[in-house]
Amino acid sequence: MKTALCFIAIVPGSEIYSEVKAFQEYVSEHFNSNRALRAPPHITLEPPFKWQVDRFEELESVLDTFAKKQTCFSIKLQNFNAFPPRVVFVDVAENKALDRFQSAIKLYLRSKLEFRSERQDRPFRPHMTIAFRDLRRKMFRQAWAYFSELEYKREFVADQFCLLQHNGERWEVRRVFQFDWA
Repeated sequence: MKTALCFIAIVPGSEIYSEVKAFQEYVSEHFNSNRALRAPPHITLEPPFKWQVDRFEELESVLDTFAKKQTCFSIKLQNFNAFPPRVVFVDVAENKALDRFQSAIKLYLRSKLEFRSERQDRPFRPHMTIAFRDLRRKMFRQAWAYFSELEYKREFVADQFCLLQHNGERWEVRRVFQFDWA
């Protein structure tokens, strides 16, 4: 049975998307870490999982039904943070609405599809990665010294989420699920 690698995320609008992409490109140029460029800027809701290709219609139908029941909420991006010694990211301010949304989508997938994530017990720590695990320790220190001094504050309205699929080289948005309760 053929499977595909997927994940579920919130992808920001074009302005923030471009800004975070520019941070990723800066990291690639100056700190020799380019794996973050393999995915669009995003906040992961459900980490990568394998899904049977012949069940995509079922998954997308469940996600579409879920999206139609959702209400928009605001997300604040607030400076940078890190998971030493490899990852640097744009930080997401504490957000109860986002926490509830992420919990709700996980429970909905579990109840409708008997979905079980390999990483379901990991705590939710929303962020947008700009330097990934290919960042060497020495370069991490330099990258963190740079980004920890920058100020970056933005806000956007989450009114949709995406199903992303890996094409063998990078992640692509397979489908966007728009909220009905804008």
